[in-house]
Amino acid sequence: MNSLYSFFSFFILFLLIPQTASSCTKIMRWNDDPPYSYVDHTNPKVIKGISIEIAREILLAQGCELKLVKMPWARALESLKSGHADIISGAFKTPERQEFAHYSSTIEYSPNILFLRTGEEEKWNLKSLADIEKSQFKLGVQINVSYSREFDLLKKQPEFGKHIHSNSNRKSLWKMLFLNRVDGVIADKITGLIELNNLGLHNKIIPSSLIISSEPSFFAFSKKTTTKEFVDQFDTIYANFLSDGTIYKIENFHLNIDQNQ
Repeated sequence: MNSLYSFFSFFILFLLIPQTASSCTKIMRWNDDPPYSYVDHTNPKVIKGISIEIAREILLAQGCELKLVKMPWARALESLKSGHADIISGAFKTPERQEFAHYSSTIEYSPNILFLRTGEEEKWNLKSLADIEKSQFKLGVQINVSYSREFDLLKKQPEFGKHIHSNSNRKSLWKMLFLNRVDGVIADKITGLIELNNLGLHNKIIPSSLIISSEPSFFAFSKKTTTKEFVDQFDTIYANFLSDGTIYKIENFHLNIDQNQ
């Protein structure tokens, strides 16, 4: 009887212990996308960045371990849909994605900008994306990336679609722009400036005045593997980290230090 009582006491205690990192692992997509996710130049085995470290700190507080898997954006969306990936960051909300993903309330406001070769803004004189349809402009974009609601609608139109040149790798798009194979590339402003600096193209390619979207982006979680309650807890911890300065320290480190490497 005493041994049976001891067993049940231990079992109840076990249920009350918070989930440990070893029993909860979340797979998050990453790619070369500084300052949000990138390889540490001093240690190639270390992946860091704003999105990576925010997710890691919050998941740690939830008793979970973060596992990173490198993949292009299009495959990341399919992996989130199928449940082979649990989390992606920097995702815009679209009706199609909301069918298979929970969204956090965590947002980023760095706008998507049209980048052009230096000195060519007056040549094209684009006031909106729709103006591209009336020109010979060749637009470089990443496969399956949603840059704005306007872009999502325009790309479905056959005439506008003729101007789109897609690639899974944004660094390839920068090189295509430099080599005159496309006339412009859409990218997050901060990410674009950092990548162009690293490629030595910051004097050749610059952000134009055409803002494609200032819509916020979010962490997205696979509905196949993650409950809405888990995402709500993620948001609560994120709000606490905002209040205590943890988020500010992470963002400030990468924006003020790593941009200037």
